Amino acid sequence: MKPIKTRWNSYFNTFVRAAELHGPINGYIKCKLEEHSAVTATSRRRKNPARTRRQ
Repeated sequence: MKPIKTRWNSYFNTFVRAAELHGPINGYIKCKLEEHSAVTATSRRRKNPARTRRQ
């Protein structure tokens, strides 16, 4: 949600909405980090890194 410059309360509403979404966003990020950690651990066990470095 983007605030509208001409209305002071649009900034307030933006901050209220951000506070409301704080929990769900943190949950989503935690889930994605756990998925990434699992993929990385699997790749390391196989000795087949997810990303290769090219020079």
